Amino acid sequence: MKPRTWLATAFLLVCSLLPARAQAPEDAILGLGVDGVEDWSRLYLFADAMKQSRGWGSPRTPWDLTAAVDADGWPTGDAGVVVLAAGVNIGGTYRLSFLNRATVAPLDASATVQNYAYNAATNLSTADVVVSSTAQGIMLSFTGTTGGVRKVRLMRPGYTNETFTRDALDLLRPYSTLRFMTYAYTNGRWTPATGNMVREWRDRTRPNHATQNRMFNGVVAGASWEHAIQLANLLDKDIWVNVPDLASEDYMRQLATLLLGSLEADRKIYVEWSNEAWNGNYAQTPRNQNDAIAEVAAGTSQLNYDGSTNQGYWAWRRFGQKTVQVSNAFRSVFGDAAMMTRVRPILCSQFAQPESIRQPLEFIASVYGPPNLYLYAIAGAPYFGLRPNDSARTDLTEDIIFSLLPATVEQNRLWTITWTTWARYYGLRHFTYEGGPHLVGSASLQAKLDANRDERMGTLIEQHLRNFYEGGGDQFEFFTAASAYSQYGMFGIVDDVSQRDTVKTRALGRVLAAGRPAVTAGFAVPSTMDAGAATVRDWTGYVASDPAGGTFLGSNRAGSWANYLIRVAEEGDFAITARVGAAGTTGQIEILVDAGAVATVAVPRTGGMTVWQDLSIGTVHLTPGLHVVRARFAAVGFSLKSITLAR
Repeated sequence: MKPRTWLATAFLLVCSLLPARAQAPEDAILGLGVDGVEDWSRLYLFADAMKQSRGWGSPRTPWDLTAAVDADGWPTGDAGVVVLAAGVNIGGTYRLSFLNRATVAPLDASATVQNYAYNAATNLSTADVVVSSTAQGIMLSFTGTTGGVRKVRLMRPGYTNETFTRDALDLLRPYSTLRFMTYAYTNGRWTPATGNMVREWRDRTRPNHATQNRMFNGVVAGASWEHAIQLANLLDKDIWVNVPDLASEDYMRQLATLLLGSLEADRKIYVEWSNEAWNGNYAQTPRNQNDAIAEVAAGTSQLNYDGSTNQGYWAWRRFGQKTVQVSNAFRSVFGDAAMMTRVRPILCSQFAQPESIRQPLEFIASVYGPPNLYLYAIAGAPYFGLRPNDSARTDLTEDIIFSLLPATVEQNRLWTITWTTWARYYGLRHFTYEGGPHLVGSASLQAKLDANRDERMGTLIEQHLRNFYEGGGDQFEFFTAASAYSQYGMFGIVDDVSQRDTVKTRALGRVLAAGRPAVTAGFAVPSTMDAGAATVRDWTGYVASDPAGGTFLGSNRAGSWANYLIRVAEEGDFAITARVGAAGTTGQIEILVDAGAVATVAVPRTGGMTVWQDLSIGTVHLTPGLHVVRARFAAVGFSLKSITLAR
């Protein structure tokens, strides 16, 4: 952990005196994940199918990936290649071209090679590869070569020199932000878990590599950032990039430099460190936790700034530490003015575990300063699906599935309000990095497959997203564009990119057409808020019954707090009053709004812990939108009945 420089300290001091940024809504409400570039991907992103190929192996068994290749990945001798596997609607005539001479042959009867020609003057071979309408894959062998083949292209039917397919472009076009997590293979392989192995900028996939489905250190490295930028520019979309968990600081700066020089100037850049480093299925999770433990053991880390010995907390806090590092790297390239305007770092964690976002936020606030100097938003992944016991049932029908799904839709609604409260307290926006329906598992598989194509799923998707926006969410990233439906997931808005009219695309189209619904979460002020109805509270506080009726909030531990999400319709000054009860005079209540202290006031003796008296706290100026009031037990010895905000 490097100490702050005097310049950074001065910058933090100035910014800490400013009010939290107003959370004015934007038109952009719905983004989409771009799928990985694998030979079995259903997005068919590239017009040149070779960009999707698996890599080069022996001529008859190309899946063995044993062919010797040059620095760009082209075979230096006879070789074979799996171009596509497990595809749908891939039939037609493909135009093949490559440098050098070879005998080209398909490896199964679903394709033929026709019209081969070799031009000695240009050293260019061409041919037609005619693929059956029932084919599910394409595999080719190249034999009789002298030194292998290079610059192999296999243009899909109907394409000549385009980079991207029209089907993929049309599928992605309606959405404001394209997230390239899967495209960049951020998770690496996860069966078995390996994680992305790219550390240095020189190790990344480049546009001129033989395939964008390229291996590095035994793991798919992800497709090139250059192509991702080209896609965003072509569609005029904002871009969401994921920095590999092992990436060096130089990698971060080089990525920022590429984006600064290549992405259209009016496009926003969302940047995230890794992906789901809390998820035990992914190798970045144990790597992150082991690094956190090692850093604390070295004695120079501040991951245990508060004396915590909880190693899980250290790991969560390291999300925050790495996100700050990424944010600072982008700031060094783009400059201060671009941060939180054009460049928007996102801190992501486990939606179903709000403590996993609290820990890194409080860590950043305590160690670095106000989180909104480094972060634009926090994000989780609100999926709705079947609970594990229900998912394992073998008697599920569509009707049973749709009777069970609303419970998790409702649970996500409640979590949304919790996450919004954490975001607004620190002056941040609330995004998702993924989300949507989540039906997995082999049990009752056909019913799950059918449910994903049922109009009731579209209705639930609309409700799910409406709950997010009404709960104060700003932008939802749906996962994902196109994927095969199987026991491992049915996440794509389509499972065949040529068939774009689906239950999910229609539902998302209705969401986009309806626009952002009004926010309903939070206490509408002016109002009196029951202290026991806190939106989020520290577990060291407690809610107890008032003999005269209702409940009150108490704590036996100084520092306990309760957060109240409030909704302001009109800008103005609001007077804050706390209704308190105290048997003695030891209590002190502190009120904060959006992480800024309003006042700390001594609580007078009222005659008993449930004998109530109104205590004036102070006045705060609030802008329209969502804010958070925090009541903190600066010193214990009192009870809190309610908080009133009045004009």
